[in-house]
Amino acid sequence: MPSGITAIKSPPNRNAEDKTANTRVISVGEFCLAVNEISVGLFTRCISAGRCAPLRGNQDDPLLPVHSVTVVEIQDFIDWVNHSSGRNYRLPSEAEWQMAAFSGSNHEFPWRDMKRPASYNIFSENISSTNISKANEYGIRDMIGNVAEFVADCFSEDLDLIPQDGTALQVSDCTNVMFKGGAFSTPDYILNPSSRFPVPSDFATPLAGFRLARTIARK
Repeated sequence: MPSGITAIKSPPNRNAEDKTANTRVISVGEFCLAVNEISVGLFTRCISAGRCAPLRGNQDDPLLPVHSVTVVEIQDFIDWVNHSSGRNYRLPSEAEWQMAAFSGSNHEFPWRDMKRPASYNIFSENISSTNISKANEYGIRDMIGNVAEFVADCFSEDLDLIPQDGTALQVSDCTNVMFKGGAFSTPDYILNPSSRFPVPSDFATPLAGFRLARTIARK
């Protein structure tokens, strides 16, 4: 992902067409972001290695995005990936995720922009495979719809607490985290990349999965 800026909005879940929302402009540096959401097949390898807990529900299709995982279980997966690869993967920050989702557009609802391919899995009944939708202008699939995606930040309505360097907001007692991007069946306003959806830190839902990011090492 190239460097850029994005505007975090509050209060949470405000309709994106409401222009009175408070904003905090964040500068985001270059970083790497996975093209696809983490799949059941990849997560299952972590389970087989004894490093991840079994998945909840019926998750047998290896091509579908993994879902119904908590942030603690996501971190177990990240620890396994980093140990196996020698890399330093992580969840993207809210600012990183949001900038990638807008992919250079200022349009509040990217799927309504006629210049973009209508290939989002939204307003549907089922999750789709991680590798079938068209990528956005930054080469990333399913930032909108399919499954919502957890980000690394602790949730806060106080925008002044969010770091302006694009890193995640971290606090010692993180009671609420968040996911972004909406899912295949969620309402229109939640699909907006600016929507901030707080959930308890031990929350798991069939509507939310994740993808990985990595900081670019500077020489």
